[in-house]
Amino acid sequence: MKRVFPGKDPFFSGFDTFRYTPYNKAVKVRNLNLVVTVEWSEKEKLIAQKAFALAYEREIRSIMVTVRQQSESITELDDVWRLHDYLSSKRYEIDGKYDFRDSALVFVFADLVKSGLLSVDELAGLESSKLVKISALTRM
Repeated sequence: MKRVFPGKDPFFSGFDTFRYTPYNKAVKVRNLNLVVTVEWSEKEKLIAQKAFALAYEREIRSIMVTVRQQSESITELDDVWRLHDYLSSKRYEIDGKYDFRDSALVFVFADLVKSGLLSVDELAGLESSKLVKISALTRM
């Protein structure tokens, strides 16, 4: 793992720690601008891309099955709007879930394993420390 300090990571805003004096004045004690990132080898990136695509395909297929079932039972206008709401929420959920940034992959894979779209076995080939983190996060 490498440590990234502020100014080197454009997505990091930093956190300050404050202590309050008896007169309710906040005094800055220290700046906690340390972020830990995970490095991915080229081999691991290929494994991650395949697993990512597999989970995405499974989720899309599941949505399509649900949409077919719901569309067959449409009898009223409210059923159409219910289907629309379902699709809108799924689109929003998927857009937020599939984040392929290196810093987010461990969390994304943990979420995908937890939701049943992937198994830890399908991530074989990743560094053992990453697999341990993913497994631990699925239990939270």
